[in-house]
Amino acid sequence: MGFDLRFSPQDDQGQPDIGVAVARRVVNDSDVLAIVGHAASGVTIPTSEIYKDADLAMVSSSSTNPRVTERGLNNVNRVCGRDDVQGPVGAEFAVKDLKAKHILVVHDKSAYGQGIAEDFRDRAKELGAKVDRLSGTEEKINFKPLILQMGVIKPDLVYFGGMYDQAGVLVKQMRERGVTADFLGPDGLDSAGFVKIAQNAAKGVYYTTVAGPADKYPEAKSFIERFTARFGRTPEAYSLYSYDAARCGANRN
Repeated sequence: MGFDLRFSPQDDQGQPDIGVAVARRVVNDSDVLAIVGHAASGVTIPTSEIYKDADLAMVSSSSTNPRVTERGLNNVNRVCGRDDVQGPVGAEFAVKDLKAKHILVVHDKSAYGQGIAEDFRDRAKELGAKVDRLSGTEEKINFKPLILQMGVIKPDLVYFGGMYDQAGVLVKQMRERGVTADFLGPDGLDSAGFVKIAQNAAKGVYYTTVAGPADKYPEAKSFIERFTARFGRTPEAYSLYSYDAARCGANRN
């Protein structure tokens, strides 16, 4: 349609307040035609209200909280699945496959982490598991108090709703302090960064994801080759979805 599309990256740092500031700056730029993002549900939800008032389309590749689209905003779109499916599937895996009977559920207090943790908890209870508690923490460095609780509760499995950087530290410190419970999380753990942080403690960790590995899709072969040649690394979670989101945004205009 005569447009030369340019990439204009904006960093919301995964923080709702910073995301809102970014959104307000973006809507005042008449050259911006569409938003690819935001990444985190907790940022997508408040920023989408600002884009709505400006009639600016957004397509998220990774915001999985149901509230993102359940509000019925005409400008809000996503190309990924939802936590009210992923959370229960994780619970079924925990109870039916891992045979977990006593579960501790922890989340990072974000809209994403808490939402999927609650979906996991509810389904696990339906399946007969004992869910001892739902604990929220914003701690990123020292999980000793939480791990001491694990020593008292003695869960079969710890479910963490949140991102890989926090989860990697948590499971590493759990193993260092002798907690052997299975560790399960959602797609927030789906990153090479998790292995770098958790190191040997990453072995045996489970996660669910709504973004399957790119190499599992025959149609993505050429994409993987081009991506690897361009960036010097293989695609990770949501790489495919991010490109799809960009194409959706471009095609709208």
